[in-house]
Amino acid sequence: MESSGVARLVGVALVGYLVGSFPSAELAQRLSGSTVDLRQDGSGNPGATNVDKLLGHKWGAAVLVTDVAKGVVATRLGKRPAGDLGANLAGPSAVLGHCFRRFGRQRGGKGVATRYGQLLVTDPRYFVADFLVAFGVGRLTKRGAIALTAAVGTSAATALPLIARKSRPFGLRTVDGITAAATIASGIIVLVRFFQERDRPDELRRSR
Repeated sequence: MESSGVARLVGVALVGYLVGSFPSAELAQRLSGSTVDLRQDGSGNPGATNVDKLLGHKWGAAVLVTDVAKGVVATRLGKRPAGDLGANLAGPSAVLGHCFRRFGRQRGGKGVATRYGQLLVTDPRYFVADFLVAFGVGRLTKRGAIALTAAVGTSAATALPLIARKSRPFGLRTVDGITAAATIASGIIVLVRFFQERDRPDELRRSR
C-alpha cells in the first residue's frame, strides 16, 4: 500500500475516534440542568441507559439517537475517502473513541449504541442479528455483559461460514471478511468496557 493510502487510513481512524469521543451523555446532563454525576450515580456509566434512569426518557432517547448517529456518521465519513476498508476502520474507531476518550485517559460509555450505528452502515444484517440476540438474552438473564457476549458470539458464528462460502443460511449472500472482522472487533471493544464495569450495578437490573 502506498504511503498516501496509509495516511488516508490513519486519518480515517482518527476522524472516527474523534466522532466517537463526542460526549453526548455529559452534554445532556449539562443541558438538563441536573447536578447528577453520571460516572458516580446510578450505574456509573455515562451512557443512554443511565441517562434515561437519572434524567428521564427524553434525555435518554436523545443520547441514544446521538450515540447511534456517531457510529453512522463516523462510518460514512470513513467510506468516502477509503471505501469499504475506510468504513470498517472508522466504525470500530468510533466505538473505541466512545468507550475510551482522550486516548484512554477518560472512561466513556459502553459503546453499544455507537456499535449499532457502525453495523447499520457496514452490514445491517449484523445489526438485526445482534440486536435480537442481545435483546432476547438480556430479557432472560438481566445481564448486559452476557447479552452482549451472546450477540458478538452470534456475529462470529454467522460470519465465519459465510466468509468461507460454506454456508448461506436463509439464502444470505456471503459477507466480506473485513466487515466481519470489524464487526467482531467493535464487539470486543464493548465487551472490554463491560468487563471494566463488572463491579458496578448492571443496567439491565431494576434498581431496588
